[in-house]
Amino acid sequence: MGGARRKIDKNVFDLILIDILMPESGYDLLRLLKEKLGQITKYVYVSIIPKHDANMKDIDGFIQKPFSNEDFIAEVERVLG
Repeated sequence: MGGARRKIDKNVFDLILIDILMPESGYDLLRLLKEKLGQITKYVYVSIIPKHDANMKDIDGFIQKPFSNEDFIAEVERVLG
């Protein structure tokens, strides 16, 4: 997460996509990002884990892998709405 930490200290984001299954937990990254960036940034999980098995607390959206371009765009538009 070192690279992500450097980037969040220097940038502003409207949307951040997070894979739950990363070398370090996507859940931990979400918590870190929320602490640093707050509630203005929107967060979406992109994961092979089924939505009903994911911890959806504090997340704005979910995109199930594999996904179509249409599903991806629809969820991003919904979240940024």
